[in-house]
Amino acid sequence: MPPGGIEISRKHGPTRGSGATELREFDTTDEWTAQRQEYTNRQAEMRRRIGEAPAAGDDPHFIHSDAYDERQRAELDLYDEFQNDLIGPGGWTNINEAHYSLIDRAIEENRGRRILITFGGGHKYWFLDRLRARDDVTVLDLAPYLR
Repeated sequence: MPPGGIEISRKHGPTRGSGATELREFDTTDEWTAQRQEYTNRQAEMRRRIGEAPAAGDDPHFIHSDAYDERQRAELDLYDEFQNDLIGPGGWTNINEAHYSLIDRAIEENRGRRILITFGGGHKYWFLDRLRARDDVTVLDLAPYLR
């Protein structure tokens, strides 16, 4: 936690179990055949563009890099485009908006304090886009604090 600051985190939040039935339907029913094929084709194109190696890993230096964020954006924005509305509250944009409302509230309630935000690494690019657009927030690079 930052000195004199607060921490915001969410572990195993509302996405766990949300939308499982809808995702199974997307993956298996004839109703979604055309969208599933387009999704599969676009996933393959995205993987050719960014490479096949997994984006995750436990290296905090990689997780806090632009390369990681761009890879997550490529993978998760595609997922979001095809499945956010289908999944509903647990969809990518929907869950990020819910998480971001917690961050926004903490910022409003803690003006002038440092805030450490801890969510899954995949959410980071989504939050940073919004935080960097604000004129009342200064985003600090985490790299100097990593050992």
